Parts: sequence; structure tokens; C-alpha cells
Amino acid sequence: MRRTTVRPLVAVLACSLLLVCASAADASVASYYAAHVYTVSQNWAGHVVKAPGGFGEVSASWRVSSAKCTGPPTDSGTWIGLGGFGPADRLEQIGTDTSCTATTTQFGPGVAYSTAFSEIVPHPQQQPNHVVNPGDYVNASVAVAGYEVTLTLRDVTRHWRYIRRAHARPLDVSTAEWVTEDPVGCFSAVVRIACPTSPYADFTPLTFTHASARAASTGQVGSISTRGWDDVRVACVQRGTLLAWPSLVSDGGSVFTVTRRDQPAPPEPPPPV
Repeated sequence: MRRTTVRPLVAVLACSLLLVCASAADASVASYYAAHVYTVSQNWAGHVVKAPGGFGEVSASWRVSSAKCTGPPTDSGTWIGLGGFGPADRLEQIGTDTSCTATTTQFGPGVAYSTAFSEIVPHPQQQPNHVVNPGDYVNASVAVAGYEVTLTLRDVTRHWRYIRRAHARPLDVSTAEWVTEDPVGCFSAVVRIACPTSPYADFTPLTFTHASARAASTGQVGSISTRGWDDVRVACVQRGTLLAWPSLVSDGGSVFTVTRRDQPAPPEPPPPV
């Protein structure tokens, strides 16, 4: 079952952002930056969008990933949310987890299983009383109006819908996110917080589709690449190892894939002058 502690995500993103580039000798300057410029986090990967006035809603669809279960228990989270990218420890999120049981001599290979969750950080998370399995196709949205939060998750495969409504303050709606997370990366902008010990699951590629957001100040509905919005592409890097890599967006900015990796991270160049 999913953890009931406050999700370390907001940890948010303590991930101090660093500019990272990979070499591409035969590429033009423009294509080089389009393909390789990104920022890094210690515990998650995906895309974050910033816009003046923040956002009132974020949504997306995805097929719940499976995982290769060949060692100790592991865990990975997939979610969309509002807030959590700045210094405020506030985040409104909903999503799914894919975890692995341990591989043992007695019982053989581990088994991948999934759960769903919603959370309004710093309050405890909640789990819908519904079954969700790897391979299920889900739609999700987070909407904020004033201090009212509505979190919705629909499992299209199993024909159920979960809606959580809550009144909370203060809230953070400054950014919109589409994320896969390594729950072991528990760092906050202020202190290190308690976190689980399971390493990042070796999940199958996770593709977000129909990714969209609605600007709070103008009501404009757009995709990750909407003109005037700032798209921040984030890769998960721990101790010099690239663990998860988000692709560039496609299909008008509404689709991208996060791929699990285990390879040396590209070197960090000097900061631009």
C-alpha cells in the first residue's frame, strides 16, 4: 500500500537547478540546445511550466508503467500537480505509484503493483479505495479556485473515477508539473525530511499525453510549449548518475516520455557568462 507520510516531493524541489548540456559536435547551436539543455533534480524528472500569475488547472493522461523487479523493493511515482517548484513547501498533486516487491530465493522474482494517491502538501496523502494495475490508462487533473482544490483521477481501463475536494490555505499555484519521481530523494529547501528507503524502480517508459494547463490570470488553456510560458525540462540525477530522462515535447507540446536510465550523467559546463 502507498505510504501515508507526507510525500517528499515538495522536497521539491530542493533540487537546486543546474544548467546541464551534453556534447554534440556535429549539431548546430540551435539543435544542440533544443535537444540537450535541461536542469537536474535529485529525485524527479519531467516538465515544469511557469507563467505570470500561475495556473488554475493542470491535466494529463498516461498508461501506468510497469517495472522490472529483480532486486530489493523499489518504488516510483507518476503525478501531475500545481506548485512545489519554489521555496514554499506547498503542492497539490494526484497520480499513481508503481512499486516492486523484493526478489527472494524462496519466492523468486518480485512483482510489480500499482496504487493511486492524492495529496495537498503539507497535509497527509489519501488513497482512493480502487484497484489500479500496471498498464491501466488513466486521466488526471488538479484544479484550484481560490482556496478550493479539486483533484480527479479516472481509470479508463477499470471504469472508476476518484474525486477529492478540499478547502486548504495557503496554496501554491505558481507552476504546473508533469512528473515521475524517485521517492528516496527526500530533500526539502530547508531541512532533510523523513523518507522511505526503497530505491527508484526500474520502470518502463512513461508517456504523458494530452498534457495541458490553464493560466489563472487569463484563463488561457495551453500545452507545455505554449508561447509566453516557460517550460523547464528536468532530468533526475543522483551522485553523478542519470536515473530518468524526459524527452522533448511533441504533438503541439502535449506529449513527452520519461525513460528510466542508469548511466553516467553528462558533465556540467561552467555557468554561462
